[in-house]
Amino acid sequence: MFEIRKEASFEASHRIEGHKDYVTGEPGKCSRLHGHSYKIAIAVKSDSLKEIGFVVDYYLLGKVLKDFCDMFDHQNLNDFECFTTPNNATAELIAKHLYEFAETSLRAALPKDFRKGKVDLSYAECSETDSSSARYTR
Repeated sequence: MFEIRKEASFEASHRIEGHKDYVTGEPGKCSRLHGHSYKIAIAVKSDSLKEIGFVVDYYLLGKVLKDFCDMFDHQNLNDFECFTTPNNATAELIAKHLYEFAETSLRAALPKDFRKGKVDLSYAECSETDSSSARYTR
């Protein structure tokens, strides 16, 4: 099995409604509006390589990530309907939304490969910091 991964980044703000300090029970730091330099990634896998030695062209993965980043760069993520339930743009929900966006985009760009099971989306990942990330897969 071959697996390739592509990364991108965007800047955005959010707040975590209902976040509480674990010690005091008071509203936590994340309940206030704050920003992150989000790093996102998608990975695809295949049992075989195309005739030129690729799983898929990294350019295609980069385009998917750029399109995703362009929607959210320098935005307040809480303003987007895709994050209104449960009204928090967490790394977990960003990763899930990225997975769904990437799956739709890649199916449109590679209809034969996805239909025949030659290429599968492995996961989508979102990092808020260098030490904290969330991964979504099916």
